[in-house]
Amino acid sequence: EQYPGNPFGESDFTLEKDFAQLAAALRQIVLELCESSVTVTKQVDEGDGTYRPDPGWEFTGSVSTSQGGYSWVLPAPPPSTGPRTETTNEKGIATFQWDTSNANAVGPFRVSEQPQDGYDFVDATCTITQITRRRSRVVGSVTLTTPVGEVTVGPNQYASCTVRNRIRPGTIEIEKNATPESSRAFSFTGSLGIGDFTLVDNRADENASRIVANLAPGTYTVSELVPDNWELT
Repeated sequence: EQYPGNPFGESDFTLEKDFAQLAAALRQIVLELCESSVTVTKQVDEGDGTYRPDPGWEFTGSVSTSQGGYSWVLPAPPPSTGPRTETTNEKGIATFQWDTSNANAVGPFRVSEQPQDGYDFVDATCTITQITRRRSRVVGSVTLTTPVGEVTVGPNQYASCTVRNRIRPGTIEIEKNATPESSRAFSFTGSLGIGDFTLVDNRADENASRIVANLAPGTYTVSELVPDNWELT
């Protein structure tokens, strides 16, 4: 079955004899592959300040069309309508695509993210691209400040969304208790990224504890250098 001549999704091959028309023919194939679709790319900062694609995040999408009906292409039916949930793959991507019964239909697409413990939503940005036989261009963008939002996709358009989350940092507090209390400074070292430090267990001193915040999840070490004539209890 050749395309054009048969529906794209039911065709086996395409043939373009005029090299001058090759770019337009390939653009039409891209349109068939991408129109009425929303691609979600999940990026996560795991605590080092760099956002990277992350698999295993669930997104739920739903479509409503201004004219006629629709049916899901991705995720593959069944069901052919209604909310669908997709999980980001190893590249951090989840794809939603649908066919409309009316070529002029505008499809508001609503997407929501399933939160994961230990992570905070940062933002989401969606760009809407229009494809014609001559060129493609960005015709709009949407910035979301919550993990639930909506983007409108019109005829010959597709949307690309990047959703960012940040791991919730941790805090470690080291508190010194000594008997008897005195002005004696106890030395500490460790892997907290703050170098060596001292703590003094004296009610009149504010240096009896040390708090280190904004730590990426992981394993840290703290060691006290026990002075002579003192015993660690």
